[in-house]
Amino acid sequence: MRTGRCVHQIPARRKPSLHTPPLGEACLRDADPTPALRRKLVDQLDDLRRALKVRGA
Repeated sequence: MRTGRCVHQIPARRKPSLHTPPLGEACLRDADPTPALRRKLVDQLDDLRRALKVRGA
């Protein structure tokens, strides 16, 4: 499975929680992803933070 496809499927398979953003940040910090994967993860984490904020409001 290609990495981009895998990243695309992650949000569809798991419900987001308050634990998800710190795990994504740890991945960015520790895993040294490729630039394309890093950009995708940063964008998805931003979307997730916004969604969790709306859900919590």
